[in-house]
Amino acid sequence: MTNTFFRRVLTFLIKSLKRNEEFLANCALAAMMLLPLLEIVVRPFIAGGIPGSISIVQHLTLWVAFLGAALAAREGKLIALATATFIPAGTLRDLTQIFSAFVATAVCTILAVGAIDLVLLDKADGTMVTAGVPVWKAQLVLPVSFMLIAVRLAWRSSSAWTGRTVAAAGIGLGYWLSQSVFLATVPVWPLILLILVAAV
Repeated sequence: MTNTFFRRVLTFLIKSLKRNEEFLANCALAAMMLLPLLEIVVRPFIAGGIPGSISIVQHLTLWVAFLGAALAAREGKLIALATATFIPAGTLRDLTQIFSAFVATAVCTILAVGAIDLVLLDKADGTMVTAGVPVWKAQLVLPVSFMLIAVRLAWRSSSAWTGRTVAAAGIGLGYWLSQSVFLATVPVWPLILLILVAAV
């Protein structure tokens, strides 16, 4: 009974997340297309047009791009990590997919932590996109999308829980790397080479 309840709650939460992110992506895309058109109509009547419209469109582009990447990761359609498609089905291909996902989740986590730092800096700075819309709120899509991508890459890395767990361990590694001085004290090229090998 308890397992059934938690399964239903989890299913409801996942479906809600899917609906909401699709709704947000569609709204951002629609607003990004309509705002410049509205600017053309309004400009003859209002000097300077819509305040902050250029900055708003720039941030909407950010939302469309990152929500789109999160949706692509959900559907397994990210244009990356294609190495495994050239390997015949079998153990080697499965291990390659898990390794690629492990590296990708680590990189996404590092980027998510960096995005959180950026959001906090802009929050302290108080920069505004336009009146009443602070930059840090517009940038919240960055850490959220990076972590969604990391989790979804780990989930899709394997059909077995063991493989998913190994891939998800990249999240822990990425967080550790982002919080330690390790990246600042070692040559960067071996890490870049590792990422390229996993992503080619």
